[in-house]
Amino acid sequence: MDAEDAFQKGLLSLLLNIETGKYQYQPGTRVTTVVFEYCKRVWLTELKSARLRMRGAMPDVVDTADSADILEDLERLDVVKTVRSSLEQLKDDCRQLIEWFYVDELSLREIAERLGMKESSARSKRYSCAEKLKSFYEQAAHKQGL
Repeated sequence: MDAEDAFQKGLLSLLLNIETGKYQYQPGTRVTTVVFEYCKRVWLTELKSARLRMRGAMPDVVDTADSADILEDLERLDVVKTVRSSLEQLKDDCRQLIEWFYVDELSLREIAERLGMKESSARSKRYSCAEKLKSFYEQAAHKQGL
């Protein structure tokens, strides 16, 4: 619960700094990095506070490798969300074909049988659907700065 509180306080601090003009967005800066840094500062302040001092000693050094891992996880989560939203933009038949091929790992022969078409037609349709998905992903990623 303390981590959740620190996260909320960090977001609030960021929003207040944006509103007051203390924080100015700089192109090329990832929002996840900024949010993480604000939350990390709040968390470290909480650890130093008297309220938590009795629970354990404050470490002398903060492991920055953990910070990098968390940032990578947040960025990976952004990519997954973007892929999911891109999949939702596909028509049902394309989304189903992509899921069968990439998630369920069905062969093109099995997919063709399910769709009642030739294997070469299923291959062409899979390529077309994958290109549409790629296009949707690139548009969304560009908007989000991924």
